[in-house]
Amino acid sequence: MSPQAAPLAELIASRRVVVLCGAGGVGKTTTAAALGLAAAAAGRRTLVLTIDPARRLAQAMGVEAGRPDPTTVDPARLADAGLTTTAPLDAWMLDPASVLTGLVQRHAPPEQGRALQRNTLFRRLEQLVAGMQEYTAGEALHHALESGRYDVVILDTPPSRHALDFLDAPGRLLRFLDEGLLRHLLPAAEPHRAGAVLARHAGRLASGLLSRLLGPAFVTELQELLAALAVLFGPMRRHADALANVLASDAAAFVVVTAPAAGPLAEAQYFRGELVRRALPFAGMVLNRSLAAGGDGSTTPDAPPSPALNAALEKLAPLLRDDATRARADARLLEQLQQDCAPGWAIAAPDLPAAAQGLEGLARLATTLCPRSAAVDVAPTQLD
Repeated sequence: MSPQAAPLAELIASRRVVVLCGAGGVGKTTTAAALGLAAAAAGRRTLVLTIDPARRLAQAMGVEAGRPDPTTVDPARLADAGLTTTAPLDAWMLDPASVLTGLVQRHAPPEQGRALQRNTLFRRLEQLVAGMQEYTAGEALHHALESGRYDVVILDTPPSRHALDFLDAPGRLLRFLDEGLLRHLLPAAEPHRAGAVLARHAGRLASGLLSRLLGPAFVTELQELLAALAVLFGPMRRHADALANVLASDAAAFVVVTAPAAGPLAEAQYFRGELVRRALPFAGMVLNRSLAAGGDGSTTPDAPPSPALNAALEKLAPLLRDDATRARADARLLEQLQQDCAPGWAIAAPDLPAAAQGLEGLARLATTLCPRSAAVDVAPTQLD
C-alpha cells in the first residue's frame, strides 16, 4: 500500500466521471475495474463502462456483451474475494446496438421506434457509420450520469489513439445525418414550406439516382431510417452538449494509463497533450506494471538464516539484480513522469500476475491503488 496512490482515492471519492485512456496492453481495463471496486468499497454507487474486457476479467465482473443494461456485481462474490462494498457496483460492456435501441425507446414515438428497430439499416448502423461505437460510448455515459443511479462512472476507453473520439463523435454523426443529400432523402416536407417544391424535386432526383444504383427497396429503408432518426436529432444534440459540459468541468477527471515501454509511453504523452489541448481536466498518469511501486527500488531481501534458502537465493541473485536494475529505472521514469505531469500527478502500480484478472487480484489492486486511509469522505451525489 503506497501513500503515493492517494490521488486516485481522492478522484473516485469526489468526481462523477473518471475517464481512463491509454495504449492497448497496459492494463487499462484492469485498472478501471479495480478503481470501480475501490469506489464501491468507499461507499459510492459505481458503474464501470468498458469496451472490450479480457474474457477472464469479464467473467470475474459478471459482464456479458450485448446486454441492454448494466449488470450488478454480486456482493457475495466480492466478499468471497476479500472486499466488502458498502454501495452497489455495476459493470457494463458497451454494445452499440443496445445503446442505440435504448435511445430510440426513450425518445422516439412508439410507432416510429418499432419501425426503426425493424429497419435493416438501423440494425447495421454501427457498421455503416464511422464512429458509431464512439458515439454510443458517449451516449451510454450521458444516460448513466443522467439516471441518478450512480455517484461515479468510470469509463474505460478503446485502446487506441482514437480513444478520445467519443468526444467528437456526436458532432460528426449529426453532420453525417444532416448532410444535404441525406436531407433530400427524407420524406417530403409540408407543401407550404418555403422551397418545398425545389426540395421535393431534389429529393426525387436523389432517390431516383440511388434507386437505379442500389435498388428501390434500399432507398425506401434509407428514407424510413432517416425519418425516424430525424426525431432523435434534438435529444442527440442535447445529450452531446450536456456531456461535453460535464467532461470539461471539475466533476470529471481524465487519467492516462501507461507502462514502462517506449510505445505506451509515447501514447501516454500524446493523450496528455490532447487533453491539455482540449482544455479537459487531466488529473494524472498511472505507470502500470512498474517495479517502482515497490518502494525504494531495492528488491533484495535480508539473507535468510537457512543454508538451503541461502543457496537458492544465491542461484537467483542474477535475476534479483536484474529486478533491482529495472526497479531503479522504473523509479527514475516515475520521477520524470511526475515532473512532466505537473501540476497533475504520476503514480506507479505494481506488475501483478495474470491472477489479477480475477476478483481476488482486483481486490488487491484496488487496495494498492486506493489506500483506505487516503479516501475522502464524500456523500453520494445526485446529478443536476
